[in-house]
Amino acid sequence: MIRETVYLDVLERRFADALKAWDVMPTNTAEERLNKLKARVGIQVIAGQKGAAKSEAEQARVLLEAQLAERAPQDHTSLTELAWIYVCLGA
Repeated sequence: MIRETVYLDVLERRFADALKAWDVMPTNTAEERLNKLKARVGIQVIAGQKGAAKSEAEQARVLLEAQLAERAPQDHTSLTELAWIYVCLGA
């Protein structure tokens, strides 16, 4: 979810560097925006920045719910990702 390019930053607790790496990722499509949001939420939760994660988790929730409605309830990947976002939101 956070992408291989930032694993080392996260493992070494350089969360700001990991987030910066995602800041420069393109967001031209809904999928790219969603990938960026999911990664940033994951990094922020691991970093203990739950307040910062909550805002982006809410944005990801909207996109994931729309994606799930479009694809079908049997889309286990979207369901799993949405469950993670709900956990981040405290739902």
